[in-house]
Amino acid sequence: MYAHPIVYNDSCNCGLSSQCMEESSTMPGFMVCCYPLEALLKSTLECLYNVSCFSRIQSINRSFEPLNNSISSRYKRNSTVESILNQLMVEQWIKNITYENYYNQCAPSSCSYSYVGYRSALDILILLLELYGGLVIIMNFVAPLLISVIQKIFIRIRPHHTQIHPI
Repeated sequence: MYAHPIVYNDSCNCGLSSQCMEESSTMPGFMVCCYPLEALLKSTLECLYNVSCFSRIQSINRSFEPLNNSISSRYKRNSTVESILNQLMVEQWIKNITYENYYNQCAPSSCSYSYVGYRSALDILILLLELYGGLVIIMNFVAPLLISVIQKIFIRIRPHHTQIHPI
């Protein structure tokens, strides 16, 4: 089976690059790309505000309602769908943190807090030096005791042979 790659703007070939796109000639703000998802992400919502353009969309699907121009939004009409999705389609983040309300509504039976910390290379180096220094101090006290215990064990195990040398 032989497939012909789509060419946009007489120069960009979808067979060579998936980034090819051009603006739709019938619907302003809508892009035509190699992949439908890429076209949606690169498109703007301008057509949804334009009555004539919107009527073309509405002829395909009667359930669409035009966007109200009086509704204020932080997004501009020429914002891409991708930029709106990157901001999770949120108009305004409201931070209203009340732990008392949370505990009153949820009434948790227990509460715990954990913290995962990571040590830096300097912290690990200092820790190793501390361990080494502590081991050296401990071995200064333990080594002589250990050696004397081992000597006593060898003395008890090994019998003493005394030889008399003739003069």
